[in-house]
Amino acid sequence: MSYCALSKRYAILERLTFGATLQSARCACLCEEIEPRRVLVLGDGDGRFLEAAHRIWKKARFWYVDRSQGMLMETQRRVQYRQLTEFHQQDVRELAKLFEPNSFDVIVSHFFLDCFSDSTLKSLIPLIVSQLHCQGVWYVTDFQTCDWRQRFLVWLMYRFFHSFTETEAAKLPNIRNAIQFSGAQLQEIASWRKGLIVAWKITHRC
Repeated sequence: MSYCALSKRYAILERLTFGATLQSARCACLCEEIEPRRVLVLGDGDGRFLEAAHRIWKKARFWYVDRSQGMLMETQRRVQYRQLTEFHQQDVRELAKLFEPNSFDVIVSHFFLDCFSDSTLKSLIPLIVSQLHCQGVWYVTDFQTCDWRQRFLVWLMYRFFHSFTETEAAKLPNIRNAIQFSGAQLQEIASWRKGLIVAWKITHRC
């Protein structure tokens, strides 16, 4: 099974495990008082965030990047405002082939960085940050573990995804450390499930 095969089952698996929590976490950034014009969305799964973002960020154009054809097609099926979204089936590590630096005022990645190893994040995060305008913001939502119960749940998740999909990471990377190591500024917006799920706002100095 790959992410292409998983695309139609993804929302069901998510609801069985977390209920509505992950979607609430994805949409936390939509409560920020901003009006972006150019938004880059990385690996949005089946497109539920992109669908919500179109309703809130009415002046924005969106660029959606995902290497999974199945997830991309599921997103295209879901999103009504296709004329405002440019879709790219591409590995995120090849962003430089698609866009010039400083192209976006907002970047969004939800439950995406956890797909990569710690070593990959060291080079990937600066690449993503380079796509931001000087006053731009990158919103990240992902997992972190605070106790043994959370570590066990995340271990089970990785056993599943690493066994049945092409996910690179075999364990949860230290996303917070990787972001801070890049020199970007990190601010926590909100957290859920006793800190298991966290939303960050990332900025950088040009």
